[in-house]
Amino acid sequence: QGEALFIGANEPHAYISGEILECMACSDNVVRAGLTPKPKDVQTLVEMCTYNSEQPPLVQYGSLQDTMTMRYEPPVQDFCVEMIIVPPNSKYEIVNVPSPSTLLTLSGSASLVQYHHEGLEDKDDVDDYDSSCSSVMTGVIANLPVSFGSATFCSANTRTTIVTGPEEGVHLTRAFTNVYYSSSPKDQPNDF
Repeated sequence: QGEALFIGANEPHAYISGEILECMACSDNVVRAGLTPKPKDVQTLVEMCTYNSEQPPLVQYGSLQDTMTMRYEPPVQDFCVEMIIVPPNSKYEIVNVPSPSTLLTLSGSASLVQYHHEGLEDKDDVDDYDSSCSSVMTGVIANLPVSFGSATFCSANTRTTIVTGPEEGVHLTRAFTNVYYSSSPKDQPNDF
């Protein structure tokens, strides 16, 4: 659990056993050669593969962002994945990012709560001041229950809090554009 693998474009891959969560760049060119009842196009697959014979980096662990979030940042701008595990009876605010994101509930249950924020003239007069955005939470605008298999869309720059009940926590994954990616090779991690 917690292992990750990055496979570049035009690299063949197959799942032999176990469970996997796959996040891929926008594409309309899935080409299959076998091991599936879906349509196959062996000739196209043979023409498009890179045929690299080097040993790929097989397993990479993400970087722990805090006690509840592990982030996996591949060396591409297309996507980034976070695994979020929130224990029972907890509230956890997801870091908002300048990208739309999709959350998938892998196990457990919780509520995803979004609050309305209003700008402040005088922050000293308010108990619920948020210094990171110069606003105050004035009310709930969305409260969505999630459980195993739920998929949820969050708009860019959305402040969302995960609220778990006393009986069970929740395990979610979040995919979004890799806003942490830098095209400069010197800024890239050597994890992949």
